[in-house]
Amino acid sequence: MRLSPFLAALLLCGCVTGPELAVLPETIDYRCADGREMRVRRAPDGREAIATVDGTDLRLRRVDSAAQEKYVDGATTLFLEGDGAMLESQGRMIRAYCRSTVPLPVAPRSHY
Repeated sequence: MRLSPFLAALLLCGCVTGPELAVLPETIDYRCADGREMRVRRAPDGREAIATVDGTDLRLRRVDSAAQEKYVDGATTLFLEGDGAMLESQGRMIRAYCRSTVPLPVAPRSHY
């Protein structure tokens, strides 16, 4: 049996398609476990996000992470994963178990 060049390359690199991944829009409104809300506005280039919490804007820069997206400003960290989010500051949860208030579009996730 002869493999196509594309299939052979796919097998050699170990690429697999797994579960779907949420496509994060520029603005996402979240409702958290405690009933409070949080709005996240992501820059078009993905390098920063602004989380609005209790009327205060927190500007955070994107960093590498195992999470879909992670943003920090030193003391505060925002994690975005699928339709979920969490915000912590100085080791204290500010917003936990947050979910998007609307369904987010999804795309296939590729793993290498």
